[in-house]
Amino acid sequence: MHRTRSPREREIRRLLSQQERSDLSIKDFALEHGLSPHTLYWWRRELRLRDDGRQAPGTRSPFVEVELAQPTSPPASLIEIRIADIRILVPAGVAADDLRLVLEAVRGSC
Repeated sequence: MHRTRSPREREIRRLLSQQERSDLSIKDFALEHGLSPHTLYWWRRELRLRDDGRQAPGTRSPFVEVELAQPTSPPASLIEIRIADIRILVPAGVAADDLRLVLEAVRGSC
């Protein structure tokens, strides 16, 4: 059974491949590309699990990638979602698959 890769997963795989060929650490590579190092570490681990078959195709990890930001008033390029006492700030151009994962996680915790 072949699992379809999301555009986000394909992009992260491409970035991790570039990082492996570079002389940069994941941290330095992430910062150079405007990414959180924690995001790349998380994806590297997640993709290794998927590739090793330790996560069944089509299933999702119970964990969702989250980046914490300093509380500020949301700029115009963010969408604010409020569910009960939970406040989620989402970049306006976020991939639908990534937003779906966040909302599923929130729904499961309410």
